[in-house]
Amino acid sequence: MKTAHAVGLLAVAVLALAGCDRGADKQASQGRYDPRRTFAPLTLPVAVNSYRAGDGAPGPDYWQNRADYKIAATLDPVKATLTGDEVITYTNNSPTALTALWVQL
Repeated sequence: MKTAHAVGLLAVAVLALAGCDRGADKQASQGRYDPRRTFAPLTLPVAVNSYRAGDGAPGPDYWQNRADYKIAATLDPVKATLTGDEVITYTNNSPTALTALWVQL
């Protein structure tokens, strides 16, 4: 009895799979796949937020801080010393004031 039950289940599974395969062939023959549509460029929104546009370009509220350096240095190989002066001009373009500036030598 168990064998007949197993054979019946196997027959149902084969028929179900055969029906699925026939539907796939029908879609393939209709030519519904369009590679130009599948791989078309994405259409992104104009602005993600006011700082960046959808394509990554700067938005109207985008800002960058700037640091300009003037360095005068002298190397003395005999004494193995390096001496110098540096002037840093830092421009804060952000809408808020900076409370600290980190300088690493």
